[in-house]
Amino acid sequence: MKYATPLLLATFLSAHQYTISVLGIPIVNVTMNQNSASSLSFETKTLGVFDVIWPTKNMYSVTFDSTSFGIKTYEKDINQGAFSQSLSAHYNDKTNSIDYNNGPSVEREKSCKTILTLLAWVQSSTADQINEQWFSMEHEGDLYQSRVLLADTPFLGILGDSILTDHYRLDLKLKESGKFLDRTDYFMENIVMPGMVKQLWIEHEPPHRILQATVSVWNLDVKAKLNE
Repeated sequence: MKYATPLLLATFLSAHQYTISVLGIPIVNVTMNQNSASSLSFETKTLGVFDVIWPTKNMYSVTFDSTSFGIKTYEKDINQGAFSQSLSAHYNDKTNSIDYNNGPSVEREKSCKTILTLLAWVQSSTADQINEQWFSMEHEGDLYQSRVLLADTPFLGILGDSILTDHYRLDLKLKESGKFLDRTDYFMENIVMPGMVKQLWIEHEPPHRILQATVSVWNLDVKAKLNE
């Protein structure tokens, strides 16, 4: 794959704000920080009455290879109601494995992505570079075979404008079960739920921002939309 360095830097040296809503009701704010061409972090916090009933403040971060988008390090710090959890991992070049702190070592190819490095990958690639390509995705011990499928290139009404997008569906197939946590956070638990339809709308032209993401299950849509 070929990447235009100036455009890549313009994409990654930024921060974007998203609002997650259910049935049109805002429930969570998400800040996505892109600090370099090889690091990405997220902060999530519940809104309004949801912050009183079920306060949530979660943080996730990854570093990755800027060419393959394979994971180098992963960290999360979860505060979700009465549930708290911290987890970290790093890629071990000597053993070709992802080593979890206080957890297992799982053998993975160096280019293995995660759900978070996937988001960096789709922002740094054109549709013809990534469409229908199967890749390995590590998910807290489980190994998935994954791909993004280009559905169409619609205009999306957002930020007071109509923006041309690449609309993808994300497919996940469990290849190897190795889940080692008795419990995990809501996002990591549900993003791989069987039967859940996962979609992304990426700005067609540079800087290829993620404009919208949805997950749908049981006729219920959860939508994250850029609001900066």
